[in-house]
Amino acid sequence: AEAKNHSEFERLKTTYYQWLNDTEQFEKAGAVKEKERDFNGAVYLYLRSSMPTKAARLVMSNKELIHNQDLVNKIAGALITSDLYENVSLFYFIFKLNLLSFFLFFFS
Repeated sequence: AEAKNHSEFERLKTTYYQWLNDTEQFEKAGAVKEKERDFNGAVYLYLRSSMPTKAARLVMSNKELIHNQDLVNKIAGALITSDLYENVSLFYFIFKLNLLSFFLFFFS
């Protein structure tokens, strides 16, 4: 519909997104949000779908999100709950590197 400039594309997209949420297909809804570049929305949907590694991947690749301490803590908690301890340590390591580079940039 998007490629062919369908006249009701926005309505179809909204209906599809609502259907994904209604049927609790949060991972697919997160992919829709990610495609729309709504990364915050995508992360929360990935967390809701018990896919913390997808949420972590998205946050690690997005400079704006990596500075959101609340979001970082939620993802780390979800990784721990899922027994993904190796991912937690990598996630926090990358978070701290980004934080260090941020401070070095502004205070040098």
